[in-house]
Amino acid sequence: HLPLYTERVDRIKEASLVTYSVTNRILARTASAPDSEPVRWEAVRFLVGHSVDLRSQNHTVGDIIGDLIVQAPSIFRFRGELRYGLATRDVTTATTDLAAMAGPVTGAVGTRYDVEQRTNFLQGSVRAELTQHIVARAATNWDMRSDTFVETQFGVDLRFQCYEVSVLFIDRTREIGRTKAEEEVRFSVNLLGVGGPLRTSVGP
Repeated sequence: HLPLYTERVDRIKEASLVTYSVTNRILARTASAPDSEPVRWEAVRFLVGHSVDLRSQNHTVGDIIGDLIVQAPSIFRFRGELRYGLATRDVTTATTDLAAMAGPVTGAVGTRYDVEQRTNFLQGSVRAELTQHIVARAATNWDMRSDTFVETQFGVDLRFQCYEVSVLFIDRTREIGRTKAEEEVRFSVNLLGVGGPLRTSVGP
């Protein structure tokens, strides 16, 4: 009897699930110089999981999930998640993220696909440390179903020793076929290591 604030988030079906998975890992390390320790990290992780619903009469077979992570420190990182529905014989959700670092610049591109939510997004972002105190960043979300840039952000962070001042401009188009976009300017002050005690925004 919980209130349904949002239909898609709070609608949780009754279930009694048994979930199991198998995870494979490949560990890597750098060559160590004399009198120094090598750098160790998880280079590859591959997970396959599955679930069975014991509450149903015929023990409904659940979805197959997969998770793949490939990374090299300070160079690139890739992660992909997939959910395949055995009942529908189709991919229900899929997510990919690829980030690459080149000195002070970090770029990322990713996809979001969900059949139930009716989303098929292509996301991109870039972050550049221009100086020790100035960081510029931009991000965009493109809905490939409607060929619409749903949200685009441009921001600048001014960093000091103990605090950070951020200015973010957001341009949104929420409805398909909507010609007039919503614009917002967001200001925030963050105490580094503590959080953001001051935030305000201007826009509809």
